[in-house]
Amino acid sequence: AMSLAIYSYQHKDLNQLETRTILKWIDRCHCWEHSDDLSKIYAHMLEARPDWIKPTLRRWNTSRNPWKRRQSVVSLLEYSSKRKKVLSFKELISFVEPLLSDDEYYVQKGVGWTLREIYNLYPARTIAFLKKNLGGVSPLAYSAATEKLEKKIKKEFNEKRKALRKS
Repeated sequence: AMSLAIYSYQHKDLNQLETRTILKWIDRCHCWEHSDDLSKIYAHMLEARPDWIKPTLRRWNTSRNPWKRRQSVVSLLEYSSKRKKVLSFKELISFVEPLLSDDEYYVQKGVGWTLREIYNLYPARTIAFLKKNLGGVSPLAYSAATEKLEKKIKKEFNEKRKALRKS
């Protein structure tokens, strides 16, 4: 039943009251399917009215609720190819960095997914970020984040991660 409500708002431009209401739906989220479907709405909201949603995503970034933490990064882009307007690399990474050491499985999947999507927009800067943080990116996030890297770069990163684990 919740999915029907989510689907009905996925391709709509929302007013401020609808936005405030739909931001509360995360409190009822307990699975990745609902989380990802909400991400579609939240990413569209962020693109259309960042002033309405960005402060909420910033608060969610440090929430005790893992689904809110996941939303704080996945909602930044959802899929970068759908976005006409995006935040700067610096701002996107400022949401990702605090969650690099998060213990929650779905938060880490969201971190990796978001890094992959940031790479689609800012490849050189994302590679530099990953290189600098190779030891701090969880295996779950790393797998998704490096999915689209050139084989040569990915091989280099894998070797460096292996060396870091040995030391």
